[in-house]
Amino acid sequence: MKGLKVGARMRACIVNKITAMRRAQSVAEYSICLALVLAALLGMQIYVKRGLQGRYKEAVDHAAKQAASAAQLTTSPKQYEPYYVQDKFTVNQSKIVSEDIGHKGQTTRDILEDKVGIEQGSKAIRDVQ
Repeated sequence: MKGLKVGARMRACIVNKITAMRRAQSVAEYSICLALVLAALLGMQIYVKRGLQGRYKEAVDHAAKQAASAAQLTTSPKQYEPYYVQDKFTVNQSKIVSEDIGHKGQTTRDILEDKVGIEQGSKAIRDVQ
């Protein structure tokens, strides 16, 4: 009889271990699924943001065309976009520097005069279709 009780205890212990392993496997599966869903959402965030920006630009351009037609302008105003701006400037720079080498190679540098000047320039926005 003792042999049956020991065998039943061993079976119960083995069943408990298998159940615990299954629970741990379920938790691991759930965490992997959650990580995959979060990665997909983060990847889609870029496309959603770009789509919204495109809609905003389209709405602003439409409103600008409506305002231009109401004011009877010949050209419609354009939304500022930094990628379509062309800058052309002539810049002059002059600098007078005094540099002294002292004891044990220690150097001191003094800027006596520093001039920056813009002689001429222009800024234009390219036409975008």
